Amino acid sequence: MHIGYCITVYRKDDESEVGDFPISTSQVEARKMLNLDHPINCDSLTQQQVSMLSKDLIGGDSLVWNESYDYLLTGQNLPPFTDDW
Repeated sequence: MHIGYCITVYRKDDESEVGDFPISTSQVEARKMLNLDHPINCDSLTQQQVSMLSKDLIGGDSLVWNESYDYLLTGQNLPPFTDDW
């Protein structure tokens, strides 16, 4: 296991979680992409930020913007990276 980042998606209407989408990025890269000192800050990501971070999704997932959802950058314990992702 290693500490990594996920884009966590919630429904705005009832705040239920839709899913976690792991991304392959470091803290330094996330800070640069988001132009933030602290990438995990409980603020919703913008459509542009989600688009930038989605380029680093692990496992062939795709993520599309939906106005009905909130997108947050979260820290997660992720399994080791393998070619199986």
